[in-house]
Amino acid sequence: MADSKASALGMATALSGSELWAGVQGGADVKITSALVEAYIRAAIVASVLGGDDEFASTMEAALAAKQAHSSKLDAIAAATPIADGAHTVGGITITTVGGIIVAIS
Repeated sequence: MADSKASALGMATALSGSELWAGVQGGADVKITSALVEAYIRAAIVASVLGGDDEFASTMEAALAAKQAHSSKLDAIAAATPIADGAHTVGGITITTVGGIIVAIS
């Protein structure tokens, strides 16, 4: 690992994560890696923007899934038995399904 100066890097220089940067921690001079800086920035974003929820996507998915229980129509659709494959005629309209998917309406 080599010490790095940000001013010495080009504008599009990719960091490997092992570069050492000068820092101060608890009043003492320390060397920190760019990977540590990235981890700190990610943690700060999660804390401030996502309310500290590291699993924000999973939390939102669960919250949205719980919303279905508030609609009797969605409950009925979720509990419905899939239509068997083949042609189904209702009121003069024929709906053909394959694998539970409508493939034709005539």
